[in-house]
Amino acid sequence: MLYPVRPDVAEWLFEQSEVAMQTVRPPAVAGTFYPADQRQLRAMIHGFLRDARPPGARPKAIIAPHAGYIYSGPIAASAYVHLQQARATLRRIVLLGPSHRVAFRGLALSSADAFSTPLGDIPLDRDAIARLLALPFVQILDRAHALEHSLEVHLPFLQETLDQFSLVPIVVGDAEPSDVGSDRSTPPRGHRSSRGLRPSAGRRPAA
Repeated sequence: MLYPVRPDVAEWLFEQSEVAMQTVRPPAVAGTFYPADQRQLRAMIHGFLRDARPPGARPKAIIAPHAGYIYSGPIAASAYVHLQQARATLRRIVLLGPSHRVAFRGLALSSADAFSTPLGDIPLDRDAIARLLALPFVQILDRAHALEHSLEVHLPFLQETLDQFSLVPIVVGDAEPSDVGSDRSTPPRGHRSSRGLRPSAGRRPAA
């Protein structure tokens, strides 16, 4: 489900992404998909996590929905609760989500240095992003990130279940499953990483 974005906000975000993403990508769907108020957002997430099933083994990857929190928050929490036991050890999160607003081929990365939510800024792992750019189907495409909600809605959950971590946000366009499954961002020994993946339907991931 797509929620409306205020025309003035949409115009400003696209203007900013015409040349390059500003240093910090601002939240595009705070106040629509999830609360824009920090206290309300934190209380909502904690409530979802409190009601989720106790965590089991730490997963290598999770699949979670990306709808508004009133629709999918409890289901997302049932996945993210499993990361809590590794909150001090996970240092890099690779997050993939399908493009809803911009058509393109391959995988889109961001030129931003951080992604922002009402809970604060998350630094991007520029070294991992640079390695991914060596792949022929990967590109910097800030327009794909500017209004995309499929990644953004996961960020507050990550901020509340993990300590310090860096992010590799990837918007998936028209891509082969083998492309999406390629992993050239393998961390060095001793560096913990977790990948957030989406199920695929045909050639394009879908929620």
